[in-house]
Amino acid sequence: MRAAAEAAGWRFMLVKCHPLSDDVRISSMQAKYVKFLQFFEEFPGYSGRREIIYLDHKFQVKDSHVVWMEKKVLPGKVILIRNTPRLKVSIQDEIDDALGQERYAVTMPQTVEWLEDTLFKKALLMKNRIMNTGLIYYKDVPKAMPLLTEVYKTVWRLAQPECQIIWACLSQEYEHMIQRVDWGDLNPTWRAP
Repeated sequence: MRAAAEAAGWRFMLVKCHPLSDDVRISSMQAKYVKFLQFFEEFPGYSGRREIIYLDHKFQVKDSHVVWMEKKVLPGKVILIRNTPRLKVSIQDEIDDALGQERYAVTMPQTVEWLEDTLFKKALLMKNRIMNTGLIYYKDVPKAMPLLTEVYKTVWRLAQPECQIIWACLSQEYEHMIQRVDWGDLNPTWRAP
């Protein structure tokens, strides 16, 4: 893995708190450790960073994209995130898509139960435009951490790696600090390499 990562231009860092797993559901949940910035204790050199860009391996992001994100984020916004490329206007749309993949479907009953309970208790909505968590610009990491930690802990509590469902629910309370952009706002658009 190290050689492949370094050949692609990445600096390899092995996360030791999660043992390697060939179970796709477990490894998908483990990936949320990085996505939702839970690694500061293990990698303290990053703990003082105010801005971090997270991206999945699937996306080709160029320097021009980074500059665009930095310029595009509005004052007072803490997170910049994209809409999904396909219009999904409710959490149910994301659930329906997720049921087609076993790693998501296996714990969907408990996820739906948690979702219904959380929406009711917090007076949140099922209707919420789904965001794509494959590329997220964290403009102000300390202010973003309460949401990120809550999403991460919920992923593990539910054993549900389909974080877009959890994000769509919990992010509603943080909507004032999240800036949404359309998938194709930037030209060239973010795409698979």
